[in-house]
Formats: sequence, C-alpha cells, structure tokens
Amino acid sequence: MIPRPIQKLLLSGKRSCSCNNCILHLDMNDFTSMTKQLMEHGKTGAEILSQILGRILSRSIHEIYSRGGLIAQFEGDSVIAVFPGYSPSAPYDAAKYLMDYFR
Repeated sequence: MIPRPIQKLLLSGKRSCSCNNCILHLDMNDFTSMTKQLMEHGKTGAEILSQILGRILSRSIHEIYSRGGLIAQFEGDSVIAVFPGYSPSAPYDAAKYLMDYFR
C-alpha cells in the first residue's frame, strides 16, 4: 500500500520532494513477555494474542487516520505514523488518546 501523498507525487512524475512532518512511534509495553506467556497456552493463547493485537492496531490506525496521519510502517506490535506539517498536536493527541484508552 502506497500512501496517497506518495501516489500523487509519483503520478506527477516527481521522484523526490522536501516536506515537513511529525513522526509518531507507538510500541506496546511488555508485548514480548505477554506473547511468551500466551504462547504457553498453545492455539488458545495465539488466538487471544491475535485478538489483543487486532484491537490495539485497529484502534491505533483509526486514531492516526482521523487526525490526518499516515501509517508508514508496522513492526510486530509497533506502528510508525507520519503526520504532515509542523504541528506536533495531532500526533500528541493521538498518542495521549491511545494511552488513556488502553489503560
């Protein structure tokens, strides 16, 4: 999947540009230890882990996109998002909301 701003750039014939962005990196605390504990329960543990990860990632994606961000990368339990522009308020608001939501 190529984010729309990159698609537009490529379709215009440009191969590079300069822009200002804010980056948000989300990572779940203690995900590795939780994974190890759940994997001790075999298939049931894997299903629970999948449900947890799906819930967290889907909520994170929603919050990022609703605040104008783009998903740049997924790495296991982490998400890297790009928010176009100078203002850090959108990534900050997304991070704060997600921290409060998952407490």
